[in-house]
Amino acid sequence: MVAVVVDTVHTERTFHLHEDLLKHYSGYFYAALNESWAKQRSLEESFIVTLRLPEHDPEVFDTFFHWVYTRKLYSVIDDGGKIPLAWKTIVKAYIFGYTHFAPSFCNAAIDLLYKKIVQCK
Repeated sequence: MVAVVVDTVHTERTFHLHEDLLKHYSGYFYAALNESWAKQRSLEESFIVTLRLPEHDPEVFDTFFHWVYTRKLYSVIDDGGKIPLAWKTIVKAYIFGYTHFAPSFCNAAIDLLYKKIVQCK
């Protein structure tokens, strides 16, 4: 397991994810988990790796977290039948995916952005 600590100036959230899923969907996490902690992990196999993502939006990482496990960016639509994520969150999700080398996540964000545009017509 990997504990990812996402923090801003005012909030801090910790997410626990399976290492193999993180490495599969993100080149950034693949590199971080293969290089930085290889020696530490060989000493103690039950060691839970902690990664810190300072100055990241916890809501955006929560979107990534949800997508990693469900392949969806949100769980349910709102009461009005609309996509519950704000435009800004979807765009930030795309940027997160791009900067963390997660092309499938980027594609999901672009698809959702298109669906949100269609809903607004």
